[in-house]
Parts: sequence; structure tokens; C-alpha cells
Amino acid sequence: MADNFGLKIGIEGEKEFKNAIREINQSFKVLGSEMNLVASQFDKQDKSVEAVTARNKVLNKEIELQKEKIATLEKALANAASSFGETDKRTQSWQIQLNNAKAELNKMERELEANNKALDNAGKEFDEAEKQADEFGREIKKAADQADDAGGRFEKLGGVLKGIGVAMGAALAAIGTAAVGAGKALVDMSVNSAAYADEILTASTVTGMSTDSLQAYKYAAELVDVSLDTLTGSMAKNVRSMSSARKGTGEVADAYRQLGISVTDANGNLRDSETVYWETIDALGKVSNETERDVLAMQIFGKSAQELNPLIAQGSAGIAELTEEAKRMGAVMSEDSLNASANSMTASNGSKPAAQQPRTCWAPYCFPSFRYWPTTELRFLGNLLVGYLKRVATGQR
Repeated sequence: MADNFGLKIGIEGEKEFKNAIREINQSFKVLGSEMNLVASQFDKQDKSVEAVTARNKVLNKEIELQKEKIATLEKALANAASSFGETDKRTQSWQIQLNNAKAELNKMERELEANNKALDNAGKEFDEAEKQADEFGREIKKAADQADDAGGRFEKLGGVLKGIGVAMGAALAAIGTAAVGAGKALVDMSVNSAAYADEILTASTVTGMSTDSLQAYKYAAELVDVSLDTLTGSMAKNVRSMSSARKGTGEVADAYRQLGISVTDANGNLRDSETVYWETIDALGKVSNETERDVLAMQIFGKSAQELNPLIAQGSAGIAELTEEAKRMGAVMSEDSLNASANSMTASNGSKPAAQQPRTCWAPYCFPSFRYWPTTELRFLGNLLVGYLKRVATGQR
């Protein structure tokens, strides 16, 4: 911008340089608003990769603009010195502005350097954690395959968990909120295995669905922020709605009809309720009017209908992909493993019900319960840990 001033000197040059600085300062106001927006999206002390990267993006723009300001001030200083002399107040004013601008640039560059160093460290720490996770998975399988008794499996597993716990702690702290959320989900799923098993077994008894299906659905539903209770509750309501709509009259029957869903087959028998459920979810996803969609959903699924909106947005195909992913990642335990897990806390802590066990337990302090875990469950824990860490590594939640 300053390059266009040519040989303008004196008073005319002063005006040009002042206008140029005014424009640069206005640009800084815009960048300041961008930084405020970033600050509103993250906690002030948030050092996660996502937060630091967002701040760096704006900071890089500010540094480039600050360099442009310094170049303009240097030319303004030279113009004033040659026109008015080095001791003139106008010249000294430009010198003060230039010194302050250089000091501000130094601060910006130090902040950028610190941020980049933090990002580099986060990458190194997570790489180490992922290596430890892979080793963890191998040791879990080795312990499950080779140990002749539960005590042997426990001894091997204990050493590996101690190492992975330290690496995970450093990595999760560095890679921020998303990783911590995944780590918390991992801890809840693994260390609180008894409570998880109780939940699945109880839901299976109440709904009549298989434990395999329930675990896959739980994994998928919670990834789109829908609870398993909401999902199974809406499925149960769908069964009742199908029965009510069977006669072909009433608002529930009209709701299915508007969505193009038939609840009976050619012989007048009720169709498979799970098939009808997902057809209904997909049909609701095609209703463009949100109010109309909510009304239809409430008529079929009841009060919890609005809580299903993330599920409706995902659609049956998206949920099917996630349930398959759950199976691939080893996040589905066999019914025998679930039963063994539900009994593990009772075995290690007397007759205290699983629901009353402490929920803040971390792996190194919960080792006694692992000695009661069957081989298949140890494999499950290893697969689950490796799977969650790799999801975080690829930026998935």
C-alpha cells in the first residue's frame, strides 16, 4: 500500500501515510472481531488442538498486517525525517509508533511460536499414545490367548494398563476437548463394564431385542446424541402405534398413511416392527416442513419424538453404518461376556450391586475386577480402546 506513495513528501506525504495507517488500523479491528469470535467458541484456558489452531489462523493474519504496518511506518518516518528533520515532533511521533509496532510484532511472533510448539508436542504425545494403544491391543490378545488362568491374565493386563494410562493422560490433555470426551466415553465403557452390562441385559429383557442389536444401537445412537433409552422407548411406542393403526382409522393410522408407511402386510398381519420403525424414520426425514414433521413424529412416537431429530437427520442408512462400525471395532460383547461382566463387581466387591459401585474408578485402581473378566471381554476392552483412540486421531467423535 505504501509503495504507491512514490516521491510524495512533506505535508501531502504526511496525509497519505496517516490515511494508510488509519486503513490498516481498521483492518486490525476486523481481525480483532475474528479473534473475539474464536474466544467465544473456546474457553480462555483451552489448549486443545482445535482451539490453538483457530487462534493461530487469526494470529497469522494479524502478523502479516502488522508487518505491513511497520513497512508503512518506516516510510512515513523517512518521509518526515527528510521533510521536517529528525528532531521534529512529527518525525518523533512516527518513530514512537514504529517502535511500538515492532514491539507488538515481537509479542505476536512469540505467541505464534508458543502455539506451534504446543501443537508439535500434542502430535508427538498422541503418536506415542497410539503406539501404546496398539501395544495394549496386542497384549490384551496375547494375555487372553496364552494365560491359563484369570490371575495370569490379570497380571499381564495390569502392567500394560499402567503404561497406557500415563500415555493416554498426556495425549488426551494435549489434544483437547474432543479427545477428552472420547477418553471419558472409553473409561465409562471399560472400567464401568458391570454397569454397562446391566444396562444392556435389562434393556434386552424389557424390549425383547437381542443384546447384540442393543449394543450396536447404543453405540450408534449415542454418537448422534440420542440415548439408548430414547431409542428403545420410541421403538416400543412404535409397536403400540402399529397395533393402534392396524384398524386403519384414527390419527395414528393417518400419520402412517401420510408418510406412506403400511403397518400390515398383504395378509393383514402386522409387519416387522423394526423394519417399520426405520421406514418411518426415513419418511420423517423427507418431510421438509419441520412443524408438520414434529406433529407426525409425536403422533407415532409420543412425547420423546423431538429427541429423535438427530436420528431422523442421520437416517436408517447412517445408523446402519454406525452399527456395523460398532461390530468391526469390537464394541459388541457376547451375551456370556455381558453376564460375566455383570457379575464381576459382585465377585470382587462382595454382594454390592453394580449400580451402587463407585463410578469414578480409573483402570489402575480397578485392577481387581479384571481378574474375573473372561477372555472374550478382555479382547473387547482392547478393541474398544484402540478403536476409540483411532477415531480421535482421525478427527471423529
